[in-house]
Amino acid sequence: MTRGGLDLLSCPDGCCSAIEVAEGRWERDNLDKGVLACGQCGRRFAVEEGIARMLPADLASASPASTSTESEKKRTEMQARDAQVGDYDRMWHLNLFGLIEIPAMLANLSLRRDHLLLEAGCGTGRMTPKFAARSRHLVCIDFSWESLRACRIKLRRKGITNVDLVQADICRLPLRSGAFDRVVSGQVLEHIPTEEAREAAVADLARVLKPGGNLVISAYQYSSLTRLFCEKEGEHAGGIPFFRFTREELRGLLSRHFRVESVTGALVYHYIARCGREDNLMAQSQPRKATWRMGVRERMRIQAVVIGLICILLFFAFRPYFIMLVQRRDFQTCQSNVLAIARAITTYSSDYDGTLPTGAGWMDAALGNMTARSNTGFRKEDYFHCPLDKAGSPSSYAYNDLLAGLSPDIRSNHPEDESRRKAIGHMDRAVLILEKHGSAMNAHQTFSDWDAVAAAMTTVHDVGGPTGSLVYGNGSPGSKNREQLENLQGRKF
Repeated sequence: MTRGGLDLLSCPDGCCSAIEVAEGRWERDNLDKGVLACGQCGRRFAVEEGIARMLPADLASASPASTSTESEKKRTEMQARDAQVGDYDRMWHLNLFGLIEIPAMLANLSLRRDHLLLEAGCGTGRMTPKFAARSRHLVCIDFSWESLRACRIKLRRKGITNVDLVQADICRLPLRSGAFDRVVSGQVLEHIPTEEAREAAVADLARVLKPGGNLVISAYQYSSLTRLFCEKEGEHAGGIPFFRFTREELRGLLSRHFRVESVTGALVYHYIARCGREDNLMAQSQPRKATWRMGVRERMRIQAVVIGLICILLFFAFRPYFIMLVQRRDFQTCQSNVLAIARAITTYSSDYDGTLPTGAGWMDAALGNMTARSNTGFRKEDYFHCPLDKAGSPSSYAYNDLLAGLSPDIRSNHPEDESRRKAIGHMDRAVLILEKHGSAMNAHQTFSDWDAVAAAMTTVHDVGGPTGSLVYGNGSPGSKNREQLENLQGRKF
């Protein structure tokens, strides 16, 4: 905490008294660790890792004497923000949106290099380096301790030294009145839990701003477009509250403490408002200053870009579900194929005293008991093709020679047949047909146990793990995934 930053602090508990350094360890003219004290009420505030911890008493205490609904909601959000601190910088959609949002905020701020700037709600520092580069000194406040620590690390890595970090509540800023040339707050106002708290926050932002200075603030937008897929108010994950403003609601809230110069909805998801603070004499005697305005073409271009970004976000958000649906559709097609094959084999077998077809002619036998789907272009041969088999071969399935010519119910007089039956074990549980992409017409080989099945089966359907389709010796269709096959290693049918 720099000496200049310390001079800007005041007690957040209603005293509005100056803050003094009671004790501390200084490093290169920065207070790295110490204790601050209010000259009036005597309350003490810690400075840890160079960050002044200036929360109001009801938020700072682990067990406050009394709490309101507002305080409880804020404490819940503080815990959620601390827990989720590692997620924010990994949110690529937020970083992508920032490519438009941050330049728009800077254009409205009209920052100069001699300005003292307050960023109310800095989070982990998504915008902070841009603001620091364009101002003389920047004070950042946030009530999430872990977010401030992450912001501090980010600033140190970038070598930025003109920033002070303060843990504070935006509704009770521990800062001197009329201290700042500019105030900026991005995506914070919508998370303040109650109408009274939002009113208090705007009033306190006006208090710390110099007459003639301006505020730039963004908030969730509740427009004819966003209301199609967004709720008016509610909670994000972890109990973080949100409230979406109509243009009239946002303008009405800000106009009670500021002169609202512009409210633009060009970013589609957020409003950006630019406000000026002037005393009554200046407001009456001076015309309004020119504000950042966009023509129809510029607005349409920005809206097109934002809508494009939203479409990209929606594409990537729903892409996993689409892929999952396609995979499930392909698996269901393959399951329908083996069901049709199983029925055709069963029909053939019933016509030949329960005897299964030979390996050399099993597909011909099945085709003879199938019918094409009328008026669909679907041929009988298509039942033997899995949608995921791109080999272009006649079949996606192979037949088990070990069961060829046997009957599940009638024993044979041939010693060879009975020898095969004994080798199989349970014929009804043995694999008769399995999925094997790139197979020839009437493809057949011997699968004596589950190890042979695992070695030959194609498992390309990602449904609860890599999965392949099969038909059992009793004519019932089924499937096995890789995990199930591994559990069956070394086992007979």
